[in-house]
Amino acid sequence: MKYAVVALLHAALAIAAGPPDTWVPIRWEGGPLEAARPAIATWYEPSTLDLLSGSPVNCLLLTLSGGADAAAQKEQLRLVAAYSRAARAKGLATLGVVKPGARPAEIAASAAAAGVDGVVLEGEFEGGVKFYREVEQALRAKQAGAVVIPITGPSAHPPGAWPVVAISEGVQPGIRELSDIDATPSSEPWIDSNTWLVRSVRAWSGKRPVWLSYKLDKPAPDVYPRAVADAAAAGGRWVVALDDEFRAGLRRGDAASKQAWHKLSSALRYQQEHALWRDYRFIGPLVILQDPASKHADLFGEYLNLIARRQCPYTILQRGELAAERLRGSKGVLAVDLKELRAAERKTLEDFAAQGGTLISGPAAAAGAAKGEGYATRQSGKGEIVAYPDDPPDPEAVSKDMRDLLGGDAIKVFNGPSVLTCLSSDDADKRVLVQMVAYSSAPSDRVTLRIKGEFRKARLFTPGEPPADLPAEQDSGTTEIVLQKVALWMTLLLEK
Repeated sequence: MKYAVVALLHAALAIAAGPPDTWVPIRWEGGPLEAARPAIATWYEPSTLDLLSGSPVNCLLLTLSGGADAAAQKEQLRLVAAYSRAARAKGLATLGVVKPGARPAEIAASAAAAGVDGVVLEGEFEGGVKFYREVEQALRAKQAGAVVIPITGPSAHPPGAWPVVAISEGVQPGIRELSDIDATPSSEPWIDSNTWLVRSVRAWSGKRPVWLSYKLDKPAPDVYPRAVADAAAAGGRWVVALDDEFRAGLRRGDAASKQAWHKLSSALRYQQEHALWRDYRFIGPLVILQDPASKHADLFGEYLNLIARRQCPYTILQRGELAAERLRGSKGVLAVDLKELRAAERKTLEDFAAQGGTLISGPAAAAGAAKGEGYATRQSGKGEIVAYPDDPPDPEAVSKDMRDLLGGDAIKVFNGPSVLTCLSSDDADKRVLVQMVAYSSAPSDRVTLRIKGEFRKARLFTPGEPPADLPAEQDSGTTEIVLQKVALWMTLLLEK
């Protein structure tokens, strides 16, 4: 009876907090298990919840278990239980972060005692999927309605109906100094971005929210909203992780910390206000086939990353979804990641080329081309087959060739070398969304966008500002729009 009452109360509070796809998560560590971090060790005082007042953040990742001694763990559980009750009374969801070391029954007992909405399993747990499922079963046995969210690398993410696909990888978005990396043959800035990673994961995650869980390294204040924008432009979420100095400054009420928090909150609010944009489908002249069983998963990510940097819009199609109707309207298909094509796959791809498309393949279709000599082409009906002799082809070379092979007319960005774009469309193809993220701290002035298609209306959205209608000039099947300044994150909504 006691557990039934607790479960009913838990369910009622969970409804107030909202389902997982509405959660705006933030790491909110504290307690004796964080004793090595003095700035946040005493964080679980109810007053720190006031820092979130007026913010769109509605999901706290709390330190629940960290393999400490029994006394510290007991005190941690007491603090988290009280803090979770206070947070959930304010309509916030709470998730308990658990590190390897505890058994499933112990994790479930702690989660039930703390009254959290979910358990985040972070790290490498012995048994992998089996361990996660045992935690689920143990939670059900406790009649605790908490969900389980594993945080892993994308290639190691366990199969199953987890409510959130949480990825442990991610880079700090921005422009790197060339001295930090190997010199490149181009004059383009080296942009670190996670949009490709979010898009790759979303290609197989279905409708579930995708979270990137990584921490920033001594970030400047503008890096926080950029991390939000970088993930959100591709339809994902960054799990906000404030550094300890930032959190201490917020608690003291420092003006600089409050201003930085306001800008971060503005970016999060912007993402929430336009949550429906996540349902738009990505568009572009290129379809990139993704093979979940590929032995070159890391290299495949480089294809996505570098092609995006060269402003060549693409869509990602899982190998198992390959069908003629899914390729219709595309100019090219990149299939270098597929090995040993099945007969049906080969026919679909060859038919695509024969009907006027460009099939970009690996050495299986190289037709005698020697390694290191770029690519070879051969006519195939109305189209062509482009074959790279190397296995796998070099991502840098492939990305450079894409615009030449496919025309490069889907979108062109002038005077915005630090700006990356993501193109998507509504189901009726009446609206096109251009997400723009600037990876330099200095705004780009007078950026011109030339987009394929003739659009009557152009409306610009910017976090914290009212929408603005812009003049759109149509010419020969394209639309040109001039932006006087591209700030950190802007979105252009075009209507035919």
